[in-house]
Amino acid sequence: MIMENINPYPTTETSHALADNLRRLCARLGWDQRTLAAKAGISPSTIGNMLNPGRDTASTRLDNIEKCAKALKIQAWQLLLPSLPAEKDALNTALDVFTMFINLPADAQRDIARVAERETTLYKLQKPH
Repeated sequence: MIMENINPYPTTETSHALADNLRRLCARLGWDQRTLAAKAGISPSTIGNMLNPGRDTASTRLDNIEKCAKALKIQAWQLLLPSLPAEKDALNTALDVFTMFINLPADAQRDIARVAERETTLYKLQKPH
């Protein structure tokens, strides 16, 4: 179940990881800010804010992170990992992901856990019974 009383905005460190990963993945795909915005279904100014941490934290809402992740064909929590490889397939093993996760600061771990929990809940809701 999604917790309701959690700050919906990622921490500064997590916001920087998100911005770096969005830039790196878009560059790999040859996308600019407008292309990502169009594919994610959000405004170019929102993408611009996500790419510039601290400019407008309201843009870094979970739903916007999830829309970007879907457009990039990765899981939303992966966008919050520092140093996400440009080749998303490099995260193939659970050990790689776990090693990255346990080396993160506690606040970044909480951000990722919150996004992963939300994705799990949404998956369960969409899964046919």
